[in-house]
Amino acid sequence: MAARVQQQLEDMVPELRKLKELQLFNEDEVRDIVKHRRKYEYMVISTDPVFSRNSYKEYISYELELDRLLQGRLRKAQKLSKNSSVSMNVESDRGSVPIRVVVRRRIHRIFKRCLTRFVTAIDLWKEYCAFCYRIKAFGVMNRAIMAALAKNPTCEPLWKIAAKYTLTLKGSIAAKNVVQMALRANPRSLALFILLLEQEVHSTHQVFQYSQDPDTKDHTVVDQVELSAKTWSIIVSHAINALQGGDVFKMLFFAAALCARVQQLTLFAKELKDYGEFAAMVFNEMFNSRHKHPLLGLYVWQHRLLESLLMQKHEGTEAVPSPSKVFSAIMEDCKCNHAMMPIVSQFINTVVSSEINNVGKQEHVNSESLWMVDVEGSLMSPSNKVEDNTGTSFQICEDPEDDMDKYCENIECLKDICFLRQISPDFDQKNQACPYTRGMLNRRSLLKLKEVYSEFISEKLSNTIRSITAAADTMRGEELHAALHSNTDELVEFLMQQIAVPGAFIYNINAYRLALQLVKRLSDGPRKAFTDVVKHSMLCSIGNPELSEIERNKMVSLLLRSDHFSIDTKLEVTQKSFVNLTQQQLLSAVGSAVHSIADDTSMLEVVLSLMSASYAVLVEDFIKESEVVHRIFAAMLRRMPALFEALQNYRGNRLTLRNFSLLSVVASFWQVYCTMEKLNSEIKQAGCSEFLNDNCEAASQAYASVARKVVDLCENALEASAHVSITDNVKKAQFMNRCWNQYLKCAKDLEQLDLLLPIFNLHTFNISSDSIAARAFAQLGKNFVVNSN
Repeated sequence: MAARVQQQLEDMVPELRKLKELQLFNEDEVRDIVKHRRKYEYMVISTDPVFSRNSYKEYISYELELDRLLQGRLRKAQKLSKNSSVSMNVESDRGSVPIRVVVRRRIHRIFKRCLTRFVTAIDLWKEYCAFCYRIKAFGVMNRAIMAALAKNPTCEPLWKIAAKYTLTLKGSIAAKNVVQMALRANPRSLALFILLLEQEVHSTHQVFQYSQDPDTKDHTVVDQVELSAKTWSIIVSHAINALQGGDVFKMLFFAAALCARVQQLTLFAKELKDYGEFAAMVFNEMFNSRHKHPLLGLYVWQHRLLESLLMQKHEGTEAVPSPSKVFSAIMEDCKCNHAMMPIVSQFINTVVSSEINNVGKQEHVNSESLWMVDVEGSLMSPSNKVEDNTGTSFQICEDPEDDMDKYCENIECLKDICFLRQISPDFDQKNQACPYTRGMLNRRSLLKLKEVYSEFISEKLSNTIRSITAAADTMRGEELHAALHSNTDELVEFLMQQIAVPGAFIYNINAYRLALQLVKRLSDGPRKAFTDVVKHSMLCSIGNPELSEIERNKMVSLLLRSDHFSIDTKLEVTQKSFVNLTQQQLLSAVGSAVHSIADDTSMLEVVLSLMSASYAVLVEDFIKESEVVHRIFAAMLRRMPALFEALQNYRGNRLTLRNFSLLSVVASFWQVYCTMEKLNSEIKQAGCSEFLNDNCEAASQAYASVARKVVDLCENALEASAHVSITDNVKKAQFMNRCWNQYLKCAKDLEQLDLLLPIFNLHTFNISSDSIAARAFAQLGKNFVVNSN
């Protein structure tokens, strides 16, 4: 190893001697260069591949910085030099080499040594190609790219790099040939199909722009080039046949985005031949794929409905069916294709339940941004995740975006484009960064689109409200249910196909959300009757054993958050339905109960029932830091100051609260936590003076009584913990360990306070931290681990 390093150092002697001779570096700097190179040469030959790779990166960074410094000094020296006879070359075995090239040759050699060892290091290949391009070593760069692809033929980023540099140096035709070669090696690559189609569209648009340029000298050559979208159709057809699963979904939306971009350039669309066939092919493929990907079908139906609504404004237009006929066709399609029902329900519910923002000014269409060829591979903006609030406030209304995710294939912008949710102000930036929807719509267009849809659907809802009111005024119970089931109103029929018991094709949470939107719009009499129908359907759906646990949890959460169901109904659901609410569903439902239930006792009953229905969440939360429990009880405490007394006097039936023991544990330790915090604060604020007067004995008895209650709460919690059923032995041990640690911490805190002021009479309790630790070790053995905090 030392011999190899020494050989590398000896090879650089002529170079360093020349640098010193030309006074580009002084002797100290040369010595420092040798020192660094010797260090890196030893580091890169390490047998540890991770260390060696990182060392190569450091070595390359150092040499690149040295090269930048050398080139700057060399340019300055050449300007100041008056003696033209001074040679700027270094003599070598192969002849005289310019000094500016010597250091760069060293960088090439380091890259080659590194990439010979780490052939799959894509980031290093990219860095090497960027270096070659910067110094205009195009031949070396081409050989490097070919070598990289020979060793990594299925690596999409490398093919994109090759296409990028080929497009820059040799033009679009050569770049398309590179992408076609890439597709032969990666026949199922979505990114490469998108890149090929984007390049084809970009080159077609460039020809169009060249033909429209008045400065073009030879229009005859341009006129001979046919502007056609036929090749686009061939690429999309091949992509659909080659791709699988969600990639087909993304490819079709990308093609739809291309259609939207073309439509924004009227002259280009007019001159483009076969564009109509291309657009028709894309939308037909989207519609035919709606069974696997319902969002594709929703997008096509939205497009047809919008076209009909816009054409309706022109009298005498009969080229397209009326909006009512299109809406009827959507309802009929949902009846035949049940997978469309949830997504159409969610679209209608989102449109009618959200507010319409003010429409901004018209934005200018920039054709350059429309046809940006994405050879680097744009990254989609991360989903806007709502940060968890560590305070005690709750989000009352559950955001149904978790339902959107499964339809959108993790394409965030489709939630805005297809569902028209509350559109964020930075939509245009996010949409421009998304490779599948870039240029499809801007924020202003979405807001206007939402307004158009909202006006039409609101009119449909008004007709539906009148239909339900007419039926509910004369019928109740099963008669009303039967009347609604046979109702001719399209929305009522569509809704009953999803919530009718029996007779529904499918039960889904979006249909119930839409039903509750109708409940809000009904007058008092029909509202109660229709609410009973919805309640009966939800209770039957929740009790349906074929319903998935996730859907059941969502329905329970929706019912608990709604203001239209009685407290008895909510208690019945939480006590008798075997659900396990998620943390988000629990906090959302608790927030709704705290804010909407007027009676404190009823509110306490509902919240405890919700916590009982969140067994898994409570166990995980208690094992950690009890953050969720603290947030829930703190929210109730602000609403109900006598919460401590209510919890102590609460006598829940173990049969009605299936997780009564778990609730007892978390509630008891929460009371212990709050009591100890208050006790510690009071004693530190009072100091010793309060306990040196005549009231010392009375104060001592009062504080001793509080300490006694704290100890009793801990003992009761430990007794209840023995009855908590946890099937996972590891979690069971962690749960019991947490219980004993909570008790041990409480005892230590009491002992510390008693040392400060001996007023607690702890000797009468017959407990100590040592005795508690001994009991814990006797029960848990080696599973008992004392927490440091």
